[in-house]
Amino acid sequence: EEEEEEEKEEGEDVDYEHAEAPAAGDEEIEMQARVLELLGRKTRECDELAGAVEHAREAGMDPSDPRLHRAEEALAERYAEVKEIAGLAYKLGLAVRDDEEEEEEE
Repeated sequence: EEEEEEEKEEGEDVDYEHAEAPAAGDEEIEMQARVLELLGRKTRECDELAGAVEHAREAGMDPSDPRLHRAEEALAERYAEVKEIAGLAYKLGLAVRDDEEEEEEE
């Protein structure tokens, strides 16, 4: 019995259970789905915020109002995020650049 314990301590003949790593294709599909979900969510946030800013302007909110400035800054940040995620989607082959879409339409 002591010999068996010594062997296990030395790392010989020890059985380890390993979780199977997901196939590379599964990981890629999962990443693509996550990128598309994130792109959709950020795009919706951007659209909602743009609508709120437009509504505030149309309602006559003072252009110097700090709330309007914060909303405009947040809109610019969301737009930058959407562009970055769209770039990633393009690299993953999930999206077509705007200029490529226009060429296909012609």
